[in-house]
Amino acid sequence: MRSRSTGWSALFLVLSSACTHGLPAASARGPDFGPLPGWSEQIRIREEWLTRRHALQDALMRDEARPGLLSSEVYDGTMARMKARGIEAQIYSHPLGFQGHALGASIDMRAAARKDSPRPLRAGSYLSVELNTRTAIPEWGGQTVFMMEEDPAHLDADGYHFFAERQEHLFLVRGR
Repeated sequence: MRSRSTGWSALFLVLSSACTHGLPAASARGPDFGPLPGWSEQIRIREEWLTRRHALQDALMRDEARPGLLSSEVYDGTMARMKARGIEAQIYSHPLGFQGHALGASIDMRAAARKDSPRPLRAGSYLSVELNTRTAIPEWGGQTVFMMEEDPAHLDADGYHFFAERQEHLFLVRGR
């Protein structure tokens, strides 16, 4: 993807923690890391993508999902929250287990479109939280970008929880 605002190409590395993955923090200096012309603006644009995705994660995992609720109720409630906030979102999460994508409740736009019978969420179940948000970037002439995510989570009385900390930062790595 080529940035129209700075004229350099970028590769996005989306990591939950730079230190645990062996990459220096965004403030580090080096040939492939560190401030570039327009760096702050590039980070600001991308952080907006992440903020939108966090809103979708929070609505699905913390606000809507509870054991005993039907998968369709969770999907519909989450999508209503996104619509109210003006966030374009898609959810295509699926259960995890020993049978491929596994047996159980799927919180999924495809299941809603197929009119699959909703299934109840069960405490202790595992879900691949797979979703995305779509954002038009005015600085890029309105180009639309997607911020995707797929991470495993487990369900308890308070909602879904990731097995590891969720991604909180983006790291912009200069392309060659």
